[in-house]
Amino acid sequence: MDRIHQPTAQPSPTRRLIATGTRLHLGTRTITVRATLAGVTGTIRTQAALKDTRATRLAELHAACRADLESAAPRRMQTRRDDANLYAAAAEAVQAR
Repeated sequence: MDRIHQPTAQPSPTRRLIATGTRLHLGTRTITVRATLAGVTGTIRTQAALKDTRATRLAELHAACRADLESAAPRRMQTRRDDANLYAAAAEAVQAR
């Protein structure tokens, strides 16, 4: 009986790990390390610095939401006026019957 040869899947030699990272929390510090083909980088941040970063990002988000809300205010007011006019017209139509 003939053997059927089926090649096994071999990983491509061009595929390789591009980056890996780790984050370690030690008490009030967070250590982040990232290794890439270009080299190794890392940061050490205190909890206070992380809180400041989060607070800054949250403030930016709130500012964007506030600006969006303020820019849409005239449109919302017009919609409310249109709704009020529709309700008034409907009430007049009901009373006219």
